[in-house]
Amino acid sequence: MRRVMCTICLIAVLLISGCNAYWYQPGKTLEQCVQDVIECKGEAKRSGLSPFQTGFLSTSPSPMQECYIACMRLKGYQSYHRKYLPTGVRAQYVIIKGYSSFNAAGRE
Repeated sequence: MRRVMCTICLIAVLLISGCNAYWYQPGKTLEQCVQDVIECKGEAKRSGLSPFQTGFLSTSPSPMQECYIACMRLKGYQSYHRKYLPTGVRAQYVIIKGYSSFNAAGRE
């Protein structure tokens, strides 16, 4: 029972900590970032890669998530914790129909 509780706590911590990561590229607006995320999420969906992680209780991204992350990095974005975003950058939690929610950041 203790092992199950430890596993549940670990998963909760990983989920909570992941919610503070924002895609950001200096010079881009929030709207440009959102558009780039939508393009990369669409590309990842069309890739045909598995949306599922490869191991039981795996913390590594699924092949589809890896494709999405690679696309964002190729566009010049980096993932930042909210508290490390530059001053004056607008950070927003975005929900778009047909896509999972995500965090984006950009200048206003």
